Amino acid sequence: MARTDGRRRARYSRAQHRRREIERLVRHRHGLSVPATDDADIYVKAIAECYASILADGGKPLTVDSISDRLQLWTDRWAPHLTEPQVRDIASRAIRLHGRFLDNETVGRRLRLLHAERAALKITRIGCCDVDRAARKRLAKERKRERDRLRAAAKRSAAGAKTRAEYLAGSVERSAPWKALGISRRAFYYRRKKGLLTEASPQECAA
Repeated sequence: MARTDGRRRARYSRAQHRRREIERLVRHRHGLSVPATDDADIYVKAIAECYASILADGGKPLTVDSISDRLQLWTDRWAPHLTEPQVRDIASRAIRLHGRFLDNETVGRRLRLLHAERAALKITRIGCCDVDRAARKRLAKERKRERDRLRAAAKRSAAGAKTRAEYLAGSVERSAPWKALGISRRAFYYRRKKGLLTEASPQECAA
């Protein structure tokens, strides 16, 4: 697709999108780099799979060298404790797995991504381990419904419409129910606030 400045827009890549989201997650969890722990390679394996898909989508050779060269640059930045042989092993694994780009939910479980993290970091190409896809859809619909409700209320307010509370308050003032109960206006509002007004007769309410 052509851009307004004459340059062509880069084709969207799901793997590139996921790679950037993994980096966002690493930065959120660990800061500048992943610590040298037993599970540090979960991020590197996911990144290697992304590079394999990026290369294949671009019609470039899919070899251990082509992946490990890119992966080495990534680990130099994010996981410097990994050695070159470890990087090549992970690259080789990515080639074996290539052809079945892992679904979002599987990657989310491997990365142990929580729904709260996913929402806070605005991650969309990785699932999460504690809320399944169907439940996330329901939550998204509920949030949208609430946003629509608030937007409509703000629009009505800007147009000068009264809120329901204001409307009901005005309705009470016009009907003056305290007169039928034989009590003062102040007593009526006091009793209503305290929950003392019921469907009882005016005589009982006035007592």
